[in-house]
Amino acid sequence: MRYDIIRFKFKEENEFIKSVDTLEEAQAHCNQEDTHGDGWFDGYREQNHQHRHGLLESAFKILADERNGR
Repeated sequence: MRYDIIRFKFKEENEFIKSVDTLEEAQAHCNQEDTHGDGWFDGYREQNHQHRHGLLESAFKILADERNGR
């Protein structure tokens, strides 16, 4: 399972930082002293493979429709 590191900000849009391969890497990153501050902190979440699959499926459908003149 892969994990995304996200910078969560108070009253601002969250920011993607990076992806890591293991839960241990995600936790180690978020436990560093420089991964939080006044109004923000770095957290992690499991990547949503189902969501990504749906996006790819939609993109391939659009390409197929374009090639077929639809």
